[in-house]
Amino acid sequence: MTNLAAMLYVEITIMCFLIMGIIVCRLFKSLDRRWEHQVLIMTLSLFQLAILCDGAWTALTASAVSLPRWLLWAVNHGYFIAIGLGCLGWFLYAEKQQNASVSRKPWRSALVAIPMLVMVAMILLSPFTHWIFFIDEQNVYHRGPLHGLYIFVSYGYMLFASIRAMILALQKKNYARRTELLSLTLFTFVPLPFLAQQLLSGGAIPALHIGTTLATLMLYISQQASMISTDPLTQLNNRSQMIRFLSSKMKNHNADYRLYLLMIDVDNLKQLNDEFGHVEGDNALCRIADTLKAALPRSFFIGRYGGDEFIAIGEAESEQEIRMVRNTVRATLRQNNCLANAPAQVTLSIG
Repeated sequence: MTNLAAMLYVEITIMCFLIMGIIVCRLFKSLDRRWEHQVLIMTLSLFQLAILCDGAWTALTASAVSLPRWLLWAVNHGYFIAIGLGCLGWFLYAEKQQNASVSRKPWRSALVAIPMLVMVAMILLSPFTHWIFFIDEQNVYHRGPLHGLYIFVSYGYMLFASIRAMILALQKKNYARRTELLSLTLFTFVPLPFLAQQLLSGGAIPALHIGTTLATLMLYISQQASMISTDPLTQLNNRSQMIRFLSSKMKNHNADYRLYLLMIDVDNLKQLNDEFGHVEGDNALCRIADTLKAALPRSFFIGRYGGDEFIAIGEAESEQEIRMVRNTVRATLRQNNCLANAPAQVTLSIG
């Protein structure tokens, strides 16, 4: 790569790094303190680090100054580890957004992370084993024999979560969450044409970084749009989103099923606020939201109508099935009350 080409490559890399940095900073300043939000910040920061390492590698190798090999090894270690852990982070974030089984138990998330942790260990050992990559005596980079395995494991995380999100987005029952699910899918697939362009250009242009930055920007815009239709405390759909969903569902619901609307009211929330404070009341509302997400069928629309009132909308074959759903909600709430170790237990009235 000529000095002029290397300069252009680095300049584009810096631009992508700065744009992603602005998005990460805005997400960090957000009042959202959910676990998945922190994972998203970490994931984007790792991708940002990978962009920085790639730009640094190009600048260093284009330099006429003799450089220590340990510095070149460190830059490549940073790049490979950041990409791998970033892909794992995206998988955990996407699974949590889809309320998948992996995200419900910490031990499941830890189990899923094992392949990537093995890859990280192999990357760290590459100076001795040359498994993933190596740098020869002339400071030339080479791929190792297990480089393809690293690519498969890393991007396999993202592809799995994105394909699952696409399948869910295409299902009619997930109408209300379609935009959110598609944004998860696009984050993986938008960079692919840019990757093809980079391969065709022989790596002369950091097109993949451009695609990743564009996908990040699209995800951020989608998140901002979803805030308009999402209750900020419980992260459930708000009243306006409920009205839109119900209007559409009444026109298009399955004639073989009955359409049910469940009004869910928190018992004695005002008394709980007066006795233990509004922070405890907010915690109780969030606990109820988590209960509804876990207990109600995935096809049900769940929203916060306002105050201490929630709404669930879904199709069922009979009222007996709805009674079973209500019993499941109450049983799940009792279990969550015990796990929360809160000073007050909350109960629900469901009609």
